Amino acid sequence: MMKVAKNITQFCVLVSAVSLLGCGGGAETNTDPSKIDPQLPVSDWKMVWSDEFEESTINTQNWTHEVNCDGGGNQEKQCYTDSTENSYVQDGMLNIVALPAEEGAALPYTSARMVTRYKADFKYGRIEMRAKVPSGQGSWPKILDDANR
Repeated sequence: MMKVAKNITQFCVLVSAVSLLGCGGGAETNTDPSKIDPQLPVSDWKMVWSDEFEESTINTQNWTHEVNCDGGGNQEKQCYTDSTENSYVQDGMLNIVALPAEEGAALPYTSARMVTRYKADFKYGRIEMRAKVPSGQGSWPKILDDANR
């Protein structure tokens, strides 16, 4: 029985090695980045989703608030809320604000996390945005951080 298992293991290793060798080469691209100007519009692309935050409230057709105290998957010390104190539209801009939590709260801060999941998902495309991100020790803006989810 051990000899059969050893032979199967050796066969699997051989097949894996051959498969990996077969993956090499032939997939090179010759992109010349000097010919690409990201400031110029691409004529054959079309806009499929946008939010200019022109309304006075957050558009729930585009965004869903995540409400939890899971720490964002990386042990953040904040609970995500749907409170208008943590996320709101003002002067055509979405504001996401971290605030100290009330005494006795599960975590010391509150903030907002908004996603487009199940409302707008894209595999390929060009994403444009304008954002003012926080600075200072402990700040880590999460913009587009979940793109590879």
